[in-house]
Amino acid sequence: MTSFEDRLKIIVGDMSGREFAARLGKSPSTVNQYLTGARKPSIEFIVLICERFNIDSWWLMTGEEKASRELAAEPTPVYLPELSPKERRKKKLVNMLNRIIDEGDEKKIKAVEAQLDLLDPGEKRCKKAENG
Repeated sequence: MTSFEDRLKIIVGDMSGREFAARLGKSPSTVNQYLTGARKPSIEFIVLICERFNIDSWWLMTGEEKASRELAAEPTPVYLPELSPKERRKKKLVNMLNRIIDEGDEKKIKAVEAQLDLLDPGEKRCKKAENG
């Protein structure tokens, strides 16, 4: 029986890691962690792969049955309600912060936290009060 990482590599095929990550809307470092087994996939990640690449989820999770060889040429369109410019900006910033946190680079995380503390010093005071 193959490992999840092996099955994921079958799906990646001839694509570069960056291209595969881009088609999933994930950072290359996050996808690389899944490909090397350094990180276990969430159910959301498994569902995303199955939807985008027309893959049987049972096969991807267990290795039983065969993967669909019919890879989607384009990511499956997903209906999203129209966001206001403010909401789009908020979503973009949250996604950027999530990517930095997922990458686990403590230097970047601390730099972002320091900048946020400068922009919103009241929040820093609240944290100090909570911590006591």
